[in-house]
Amino acid sequence: MNFFRKQKHFTLIELLVVIAIIAILAGMLLPALNRARATGRQITCLNSARQIQNYILLYIDNWNSWVPAINALSSASTQGGPEWWFRTAEVDEKIQVGCPDAVGAKPNDYAYMAYGMNQSLVGHTFGRMIKTQLIQYPQDIVMIADSSSPVDYNVWANKGDGRGSYFTYQAMLSSVVRYRHGDKKIMLPTSDSFYSAGRTCRASAVFMDGHGQVMTAAQLERKTDRVSPPESHHWACNYFKHYFFTYSYYNISNGTYGSF
Repeated sequence: MNFFRKQKHFTLIELLVVIAIIAILAGMLLPALNRARATGRQITCLNSARQIQNYILLYIDNWNSWVPAINALSSASTQGGPEWWFRTAEVDEKIQVGCPDAVGAKPNDYAYMAYGMNQSLVGHTFGRMIKTQLIQYPQDIVMIADSSSPVDYNVWANKGDGRGSYFTYQAMLSSVVRYRHGDKKIMLPTSDSFYSAGRTCRASAVFMDGHGQVMTAAQLERKTDRVSPPESHHWACNYFKHYFFTYSYYNISNGTYGSF
Protein backbone atom coordinates (compact mmCIF):
# COMPACT_ATOMS: atom_id res chain seq x y z
CA MET A 1 0.00 0.00 0.00
CA ASN A 2 1.27 3.41 -0.96
CA PHE A 3 1.10 5.67 2.11
CA PHE A 4 2.37 8.71 0.23
CA ARG A 5 -0.37 10.60 -1.54
CA LYS A 6 0.47 13.05 -4.19
CA GLN A 7 -0.45 16.55 -3.03
CA LYS A 8 -2.49 18.68 -5.39
CA HIS A 9 -1.40 22.23 -6.12
CA PHE A 10 -3.22 25.08 -7.76
CA THR A 11 -2.06 25.71 -11.21
CA LEU A 12 -1.19 29.19 -12.36
CA ILE A 13 -4.34 29.32 -14.48
CA GLU A 14 -6.51 28.36 -11.50
CA LEU A 15 -4.91 31.05 -9.34
CA LEU A 16 -5.49 33.63 -12.04
CA VAL A 17 -9.14 32.57 -12.31
CA VAL A 18 -9.60 32.95 -8.54
CA ILE A 19 -7.94 36.37 -8.59
CA ALA A 20 -10.14 37.43 -11.50
CA ILE A 21 -13.28 36.31 -9.66
CA ILE A 22 -12.22 38.24 -6.54
CA ALA A 23 -11.56 41.32 -8.67
CA ILE A 24 -14.97 41.04 -10.30
CA LEU A 25 -16.71 40.68 -6.93
CA ALA A 26 -14.77 43.63 -5.54
CA GLY A 27 -15.74 45.68 -8.57
CA MET A 28 -19.37 44.82 -7.95
CA LEU A 29 -19.23 45.56 -4.21
CA LEU A 30 -17.23 48.79 -4.22
CA PRO A 31 -19.89 50.89 -6.02
CA ALA A 32 -22.49 49.60 -3.57
CA LEU A 33 -20.23 50.50 -0.64
CA ASN A 34 -19.61 53.95 -2.12
CA ARG A 35 -23.34 54.49 -2.52
CA ALA A 36 -23.89 53.39 1.06
CA ARG A 37 -21.25 55.87 2.27
CA ALA A 38 -22.81 58.64 0.18
CA THR A 39 -26.22 57.84 1.62
CA GLY A 40 -24.76 57.99 5.12
CA ARG A 41 -23.27 61.43 4.41
CA GLN A 42 -26.62 62.64 3.07
CA ILE A 43 -28.38 61.43 6.22
CA THR A 44 -25.82 63.21 8.41
CA CYS A 45 -26.20 66.38 6.37
CA LEU A 46 -29.99 66.33 6.56
CA ASN A 47 -29.92 65.66 10.31
CA SER A 48 -27.68 68.70 10.81
CA ALA A 49 -30.07 70.85 8.77
CA ARG A 50 -32.96 69.61 10.91
CA GLN A 51 -31.06 70.55 14.06
CA ILE A 52 -30.51 74.05 12.70
CA GLN A 53 -34.24 74.26 12.04
CA ASN A 54 -34.84 73.32 15.67
CA TYR A 55 -32.68 76.24 16.80
CA ILE A 56 -34.73 78.56 14.62
CA LEU A 57 -37.98 77.15 15.96
CA LEU A 58 -36.76 77.77 19.51
CA TYR A 59 -35.98 81.36 18.55
CA ILE A 60 -39.45 81.73 17.02
CA ASP A 61 -41.04 80.35 20.17
CA ASN A 62 -39.02 82.67 22.42
CA TRP A 63 -39.62 85.78 20.31
CA ASN A 64 -43.38 85.77 19.82
CA SER A 65 -43.46 83.99 16.44
CA TRP A 66 -40.83 86.22 14.79
CA VAL A 67 -38.50 84.45 12.33
CA PRO A 68 -34.90 85.67 12.70
CA ALA A 69 -33.72 88.04 9.99
CA ILE A 70 -31.02 86.81 7.61
CA ASN A 71 -29.09 89.86 8.77
CA ALA A 72 -30.58 92.38 11.18
CA LEU A 73 -28.67 95.25 9.54
CA SER A 74 -29.31 96.76 6.13
CA SER A 75 -26.09 95.29 4.73
CA ALA A 76 -23.63 92.47 5.38
CA SER A 77 -21.13 94.49 7.39
CA THR A 78 -19.38 91.90 9.56
CA GLN A 79 -18.12 88.41 9.00
CA GLY A 80 -19.81 86.69 11.91
CA GLY A 81 -21.38 89.43 13.98
CA PRO A 82 -24.45 89.13 16.20
CA GLU A 83 -26.75 90.45 13.45
CA TRP A 84 -26.54 87.23 11.42
CA TRP A 85 -29.31 84.65 11.82
CA PHE A 86 -27.00 81.83 12.92
CA ARG A 87 -25.74 84.01 15.77
CA THR A 88 -29.12 85.35 16.88
CA ALA A 89 -30.52 81.80 16.87
CA GLU A 90 -27.37 80.60 18.69
CA VAL A 91 -26.78 77.71 16.30
CA ASP A 92 -24.07 75.34 17.53
CA GLU A 93 -20.81 75.72 15.61
CA LYS A 94 -20.46 72.00 14.89
CA ILE A 95 -23.92 71.91 13.34
CA GLN A 96 -23.17 74.92 11.14
CA VAL A 97 -20.55 72.79 9.36
CA GLY A 98 -22.36 69.49 9.87
CA CYS A 99 -22.49 68.44 6.22
CA PRO A 100 -19.69 65.92 5.50
CA ASP A 101 -19.72 66.88 1.81
CA ALA A 102 -19.36 70.64 2.41
CA VAL A 103 -15.93 71.65 1.14
CA GLY A 104 -14.07 74.15 3.31
CA ALA A 105 -17.03 74.94 5.56
CA LYS A 106 -16.32 77.24 8.52
CA PRO A 107 -18.55 77.96 11.54
CA ASN A 108 -19.74 81.49 12.34
CA ASP A 109 -18.59 82.71 8.95
CA TYR A 110 -21.33 84.08 6.70
CA ALA A 111 -19.45 83.21 3.49
CA TYR A 112 -18.30 79.68 4.29
CA MET A 113 -21.20 78.12 6.17
CA ALA A 114 -22.48 74.73 5.02
CA TYR A 115 -26.13 75.76 5.32
CA GLY A 116 -28.11 78.86 4.42
CA MET A 117 -31.47 80.39 5.19
CA ASN A 118 -34.09 81.16 2.55
CA GLN A 119 -33.65 84.83 1.65
CA SER A 120 -36.71 84.81 -0.60
CA LEU A 121 -38.91 84.98 2.47
CA VAL A 122 -38.02 88.66 2.90
CA GLY A 123 -37.56 89.71 -0.70
CA HIS A 124 -33.77 89.25 -1.02
CA THR A 125 -33.12 92.15 1.39
CA PHE A 126 -31.34 92.35 4.74
CA GLY A 127 -32.85 94.04 7.78
CA ARG A 128 -36.28 92.40 7.49
CA MET A 129 -38.20 90.00 9.71
CA ILE A 130 -41.45 88.12 9.28
CA LYS A 131 -43.91 86.38 11.57
CA THR A 132 -44.82 82.77 11.06
CA GLN A 133 -48.49 83.77 10.69
CA LEU A 134 -47.57 85.54 7.46
CA ILE A 135 -46.14 82.39 5.87
CA GLN A 136 -48.63 80.49 3.79
CA TYR A 137 -48.34 76.74 3.34
CA PRO A 138 -45.47 76.08 5.82
CA GLN A 139 -45.28 72.52 4.51
CA ASP A 140 -44.08 73.93 1.17
CA ILE A 141 -41.73 76.75 2.14
CA VAL A 142 -38.08 75.76 2.51
CA MET A 143 -36.28 77.40 5.46
CA ILE A 144 -32.81 75.78 5.67
CA ALA A 145 -30.84 74.10 2.88
CA ASP A 146 -27.33 73.28 1.66
CA SER A 147 -25.76 76.53 0.47
CA SER A 148 -22.91 77.55 -1.80
CA SER A 149 -19.63 79.07 -0.67
CA PRO A 150 -16.56 80.52 -2.42
CA VAL A 151 -14.76 77.17 -2.22
CA ASP A 152 -17.66 74.80 -2.77
CA TYR A 153 -17.93 74.77 -6.58
CA ASN A 154 -19.66 78.16 -6.87
CA VAL A 155 -17.38 80.30 -9.02
CA TRP A 156 -19.49 83.41 -8.56
CA ALA A 157 -19.42 83.38 -4.79
CA ASN A 158 -17.14 85.71 -2.90
CA LYS A 159 -16.80 86.50 0.76
CA GLY A 160 -18.10 90.04 0.47
CA ASP A 161 -21.48 88.75 -0.69
CA GLY A 162 -21.89 86.16 2.06
CA ARG A 163 -23.30 83.49 -0.20
CA GLY A 164 -22.93 80.68 2.33
CA SER A 165 -25.36 82.00 4.93
CA TYR A 166 -28.37 82.45 2.65
CA PHE A 167 -29.78 81.20 -0.64
CA THR A 168 -32.51 81.87 -3.11
CA TYR A 169 -33.93 80.29 -6.25
CA GLN A 170 -31.84 79.20 -9.26
CA ALA A 171 -32.66 82.29 -11.32
CA MET A 172 -30.43 84.23 -8.90
CA LEU A 173 -27.24 82.37 -9.77
CA SER A 174 -25.01 84.21 -7.31
CA SER A 175 -26.62 82.81 -4.15
CA VAL A 176 -28.17 79.44 -4.82
CA VAL A 177 -28.82 76.19 -3.03
CA ARG A 178 -25.75 73.94 -3.28
CA TYR A 179 -26.70 70.59 -4.78
CA ARG A 180 -23.57 68.97 -3.37
CA HIS A 181 -24.80 65.39 -3.06
CA GLY A 182 -24.62 63.05 -6.02
CA ASP A 183 -23.19 64.88 -9.03
CA LYS A 184 -20.92 67.10 -6.92
CA LYS A 185 -18.69 68.36 -9.71
CA ILE A 186 -21.20 70.76 -11.25
CA MET A 187 -19.94 74.35 -11.29
CA LEU A 188 -22.11 77.37 -10.65
CA PRO A 189 -23.25 79.40 -12.45
CA THR A 190 -24.00 77.11 -15.38
CA SER A 191 -25.77 77.41 -18.70
CA ASP A 192 -26.83 73.78 -18.32
CA SER A 193 -30.35 74.13 -16.97
CA PHE A 194 -31.08 72.08 -13.87
CA TYR A 195 -34.59 71.52 -15.12
CA SER A 196 -33.65 69.83 -18.41
CA ALA A 197 -30.21 68.38 -17.69
CA GLY A 198 -31.53 65.36 -15.83
CA ARG A 199 -28.80 65.65 -13.22
CA THR A 200 -28.82 63.56 -10.07
CA CYS A 201 -27.31 66.25 -7.83
CA ARG A 202 -29.30 66.73 -4.62
CA ALA A 203 -29.47 69.08 -1.63
CA SER A 204 -30.70 68.76 1.94
CA ALA A 205 -33.74 70.94 2.56
CA VAL A 206 -35.81 71.48 5.71
CA PHE A 207 -39.20 73.14 5.53
CA MET A 208 -41.05 75.53 7.80
CA ASP A 209 -43.25 72.79 9.23
CA GLY A 210 -40.17 70.83 10.34
CA HIS A 211 -39.99 68.05 7.78
CA GLY A 212 -36.88 67.61 5.66
CA GLN A 213 -35.65 65.64 2.67
CA VAL A 214 -32.81 65.38 0.17
CA MET A 215 -34.11 66.82 -3.10
CA THR A 216 -33.00 67.31 -6.69
CA ALA A 217 -33.03 70.81 -8.18
CA ALA A 218 -36.04 69.91 -10.30
CA GLN A 219 -37.93 69.00 -7.13
CA LEU A 220 -36.82 71.91 -4.97
CA GLU A 221 -37.20 74.57 -7.65
CA ARG A 222 -40.40 73.38 -9.24
CA LYS A 223 -42.96 75.87 -10.44
CA THR A 224 -45.97 76.45 -8.26
CA ASP A 225 -49.31 74.81 -8.87
CA ARG A 226 -51.20 77.36 -6.76
CA VAL A 227 -53.36 80.25 -7.90
CA SER A 228 -51.77 83.67 -7.40
CA PRO A 229 -53.57 85.47 -4.54
CA PRO A 230 -54.59 89.11 -5.06
CA GLU A 231 -52.51 90.20 -2.04
CA SER A 232 -49.26 89.21 -3.74
CA HIS A 233 -47.34 91.93 -5.58
CA HIS A 234 -43.98 90.26 -6.14
CA TRP A 235 -43.56 88.69 -9.59
CA ALA A 236 -42.01 85.51 -8.16
CA CYS A 237 -44.19 85.14 -5.07
CA ASN A 238 -46.12 82.32 -6.69
CA TYR A 239 -43.66 81.19 -9.32
CA PHE A 240 -41.40 78.93 -7.26
CA LYS A 241 -43.44 76.68 -5.03
CA HIS A 242 -40.89 76.23 -2.24
CA TYR A 243 -39.55 79.79 -1.95
CA PHE A 244 -42.28 82.45 -1.74
CA PHE A 245 -45.31 82.47 0.53
CA THR A 246 -45.14 85.72 2.46
CA TYR A 247 -47.40 88.72 2.02
CA SER A 248 -45.67 91.25 4.27
CA TYR A 249 -42.59 91.82 6.40
CA TYR A 250 -41.25 94.05 9.18
CA ASN A 251 -38.42 96.44 8.33
CA ILE A 252 -36.07 96.52 11.32
CA SER A 253 -34.24 99.69 10.25
CA ASN A 254 -37.27 101.98 10.28
CA GLY A 255 -39.82 99.99 12.30
CA THR A 256 -42.40 99.78 9.54
CA TYR A 257 -44.28 97.00 7.78
CA GLY A 258 -44.16 96.47 4.03
CA SER A 259 -45.56 94.11 1.41
CA PHE A 260 -44.21 92.47 -1.73
